[in-house]
Amino acid sequence: MEHETAGDPADSDGSADDLFGLVPDLRLLTKRWTVRRKAAVIEAVRGDWVPIEEVCRLYKLSVDEFLAWECDVERYGVPGLRATRYQIYRVTELRNRRRSMALRHSLTEQLALSMLAREGIAVIWQLQVAAADAHRSGHTQAAASILEIAEAAEAAWLRAEGAQAPAG
Repeated sequence: MEHETAGDPADSDGSADDLFGLVPDLRLLTKRWTVRRKAAVIEAVRGDWVPIEEVCRLYKLSVDEFLAWECDVERYGVPGLRATRYQIYRVTELRNRRRSMALRHSLTEQLALSMLAREGIAVIWQLQVAAADAHRSGHTQAAASILEIAEAAEAAWLRAEGAQAPAG
């Protein structure tokens, strides 16, 4: 038997659980996760009905798990939330990831070389500082990307210096 949604607007005391009562079809979990339940939770967060922190607390989800669901919906639509489809999508994704990593690696190197040519060696330090700032402000993915460019610039600079160094 499923619980009714929490929070009748008539007796609402403003607690976070009451927010869930305002969202259609967002029930307390008493059974396994279905595609529809996952989609309803994602829609509730996307529609600003409920903060992600409250969804994770109430349903005992990690933020990473919720974000993975969102990613699956973005990539494959609601059917991507099926656990049985995960393996099919994973194989396809691994193939695509390998292709995109090769492309991203070359784009990162091109960007690093362009920045080195325009700004000189100081760009390596500037990128590292920018990565630290991004990380401190909670933008870890951006920080990792900036750091990747900084490392590519440093590797290119070291290769160039090694090629120009006189043989001892």
